[in-house]
Amino acid sequence: MGFRFPIFDTFQNFISALNSAPVITLTKEHDRRVMNRSHTSSIDGLKSLVGGYNMPRDVDRIVQGYQSNAPMPYPIILKGSKGEWIMAGNTRLDTAFILGVIPEVLYVDVSA
Repeated sequence: MGFRFPIFDTFQNFISALNSAPVITLTKEHDRRVMNRSHTSSIDGLKSLVGGYNMPRDVDRIVQGYQSNAPMPYPIILKGSKGEWIMAGNTRLDTAFILGVIPEVLYVDVSA
């Protein structure tokens, strides 16, 4: 099956949008406006949540990464004409906020 993402005509257009997207700091206040976020408030709650995913996330590895300042993929927030929503990185964002880290995200404007 080919690339299927209704916002972008081609996979290359998607990659171009990611490559040109600014990296922004996501405050807790801004994060509250992002749709499809779980806003889990504890590591145990987050582990419980992601344990039910088809492909569970390794929360302990993400915690360790934030604690050691390891390079991490940016979560991706899409900004559309009807608001903002999480595309990738919900678990990383929850982990960051639980640990008191103010995360950076790729902020992709798809409103045009």
